[in-house]
Formats: sequence, C-alpha cells, structure tokens
Amino acid sequence: MHYRPRFTLLINGGTEGFFAAKRGLMQGDPMSPLLFILCMDYLTRILTYIGELQEFKFFTGCASMKLNHLRFADDFLLFCKEEAKSAYLLLQGLQLFSESSGLRANKSKSALYHTAMEECEVTRIKQFSGFVNDELTFRYLAVPISSKTLKAADCEALVDKMTLRIRIWSTRSLSFAGRAQLINSVLLSVHSYWGHIFVLPIAILNKINEVCRHFLWSGAPAGASWIVKHLCKVRDDLREVGMQNWSYNKKYSISEVYTQMTEEQPVVPWVKEVWNRMSMPKHKFITWLGVHDRLKTKERLFQYHISPDDLCCLCGNASESTAHLFFGCIFSTQLLKEVLRWVGVCY
Repeated sequence: MHYRPRFTLLINGGTEGFFAAKRGLMQGDPMSPLLFILCMDYLTRILTYIGELQEFKFFTGCASMKLNHLRFADDFLLFCKEEAKSAYLLLQGLQLFSESSGLRANKSKSALYHTAMEECEVTRIKQFSGFVNDELTFRYLAVPISSKTLKAADCEALVDKMTLRIRIWSTRSLSFAGRAQLINSVLLSVHSYWGHIFVLPIAILNKINEVCRHFLWSGAPAGASWIVKHLCKVRDDLREVGMQNWSYNKKYSISEVYTQMTEEQPVVPWVKEVWNRMSMPKHKFITWLGVHDRLKTKERLFQYHISPDDLCCLCGNASESTAHLFFGCIFSTQLLKEVLRWVGVCY
C-alpha cells in the first residue's frame, strides 16, 4: 500500500495544487487483485449464509448444489426462486456487503430477468431493488444466456468475432501452414469455448466451417468469389448439359456436380506420404501443391504476366517448372544429395 499518496489536477496545461487520498489504492498496485479477492470472498460467505436460511428458496435445479450466485471478476449473477422474499434476502446480503466494503452495484448496468413470474412479484422486486426489468437473452462472459434453445441469430456474435480476427490476419502474408495453424489454435478455440457450454445450431456450425475454409484457401474473410457466383448462375445449364440424372427437386451441390462431370478417380498412392502426422504442416501443403502442379513457380507466373521471365532463379539454365525445381535443377539435385548423404541414405 502507498503511505499518504497525494494527487494533483492538470487544468489548461498547468497543475493546480495537491490533495491527499483517504482510501483505496493507486492504479496498477500489485495489492489490488489480492484485496479484491478478499472482498469477493466476504460477499460469497454472506450469500452462502443466506442460502442456508429456511426462508430462502433456491432456483430450480440449484438446491442440491446450494447455488445462488455466480461470480467472475466483477461480473455477478444472483438467482433464486420466482418470489420476492428470496430476492429480498439476496439484496439484503448485497446491501450488507456494500456497507462493509464501500463497493456498490451499478444499477445502470444491472437488470432483472425472470420467467413465469407473477407481475405483482416483479413489481415488488423492482421497487426495493431499483433494477430495470429486462428480457432474455442476455450475455454473461461474452456468451448468450437464455431459458430456451439458442437460435442461430443468438450465436451470430461468434461468427462475427471469428470474422473480425480474420480481417486483422488478412493484412499479413501467411502461408497455407500458417493459416491452418491459426485456424486450429485460435479460431477453433473460440468455437470450443462456446461449444462446451451449449449445443450450437447447425446453421452456425456451417458458417464457422465456411469462415475457416475460406480463410484457409484465400486468406480473407468468407465471401462468395466471382467464380462461385458464376457457377450458381449457370447451374441450370449444367443440369441440361450431361446432367440427365440430375433432379430439379434435389438441392444443388457444386461438389456433386463436379463429381458427375468428372470420371471417378482412384485413390492416389502418395496420399499417406503427404498427409501424415510426422510431416510439418508447411511441408504438407508445399508437397500437395507440387504434386498437383499448383506451386507459384516462375513458369506459371510468367504465363499470367506477373514475372518478366520464366528462368529458374537457382540455376538460370531452364524454365522454372515444378518438375525442374525439385528434380531437374542442378542446385536442387546437389542439395538433395548432400541431405541424403547427411542422413545416411544412398542416392
């Protein structure tokens, strides 16, 4: 604690005297969290004592646990049976705590929530508490609390929160592996925080998958690209051209259209060599793109007039294709020999 701290006011660019503090701690004092915990522990003991009174009635399903409040830092929930008497006892305990500690509830940020409660009881509680009456759903620790099954509209904040983070990341140059790591470690952790509390609607799960999928492949928030919009416009033409087995009553699916337009392909033999637990994510994506000849080599960039030439940047003797970059380049071949010799493999 600070011994007789003094404060001053800065008015029009100049200080105007000092005045002494009578109570409290300065901002950032390491004793502040400890004192706050001690005060909240005193409030918990008061409410626990109230829960042991015969006149107090617990909320439905809370009697076995003797649960009448929840607290996280300065976010506080009080709940009891739908009657004015039990609510009055809780508020009396809160008043006792306020008189002892000097901490008071902010009535402008507090509200009364109830279900299947008589109007006269609600009026009585509003009169002696001073709280305003509000309707469910409300938010506690950033998640919606409701007496009914959550709807998709109640969980839109989850999708918005994930999209907001993606908008920040989209300004950075991230590889496929980096995006996958962010999805697994950050975006899905937000989803898990909500998911372990209640069951999310199917529509929200589909939106989360869409957000994560679009960020992985494009590095930007979800939004239909021009090619997807074009496919939706010509879907009727696709049904007529080579799609005799397609039913107009069936829900349109781009993946099913693609499957029917292409021949069935066998499982590739290299799938386990690329997608396995031992490989690094960065190496997985590079190998997968290389097998499909989709790496951004100078040969491909030259075709789109992005690079002034297509010569290999390592040897400068041939066009920089995927095959040349990994197997034909003199530098790559020599590097591969040295690595294999270092690990003890004959080449």
